Amino acid sequence: MTKLLMQYLPAEGTVVTMRNVLCIAAVILIPITLILEQPTFSTLGTRDIVDLFILGAFQTGIVYWFYNLLVHMEGAVFASFSNYFIPLVGVLLGSLILEESVSIYMITGLFIIIFSTIISRKTKT
Repeated sequence: MTKLLMQYLPAEGTVVTMRNVLCIAAVILIPITLILEQPTFSTLGTRDIVDLFILGAFQTGIVYWFYNLLVHMEGAVFASFSNYFIPLVGVLLGSLILEESVSIYMITGLFIIIFSTIISRKTKT
């Protein structure tokens, strides 16, 4: 639902809109997490907290900003296809950075994902 609503917002309002969405989600989810999970923060150092902030605020903000630009440029339906590329990026990074093995099943699955996305983007005549 959010994807459909985001395409009607002005392009310059995407950063503000996503900031508001993330702040509302944080206000709701942080207390619930603290109550249900009862985390202990005794092992977190200053470096850990800074890393969590960078990962949570900075990088998540950039990804949401790009995602909303994609919704405005290509529409909500195409933007939802971005979830199909997560396995592609995961397999690629795992093989390049972590030197994980890539099986024929993975390659076949990735080609199916890419081919399906290409077919879905073709316009009907």
